[in-house]
Amino acid sequence: MLTQAVIFASRTTGVIGIAASLFLWKTAGMTGLILGLGGSAFWFWLAFYINRKEKNSSK
Repeated sequence: MLTQAVIFASRTTGVIGIAASLFLWKTAGMTGLILGLGGSAFWFWLAFYINRKEKNSSK
């Protein structure tokens, strides 16, 4: 149950990060967009990794 909460929080943070990336694109230019998308990708990767790890450990 706790793992599902972590996965949800990571995905939510990733979506918020995409919105922040669009804001950074308008204020800081292309560098802000790329850095913001990189941060969002990290959160989505973390959710994927934890989900995969949980499924492998339950076998």
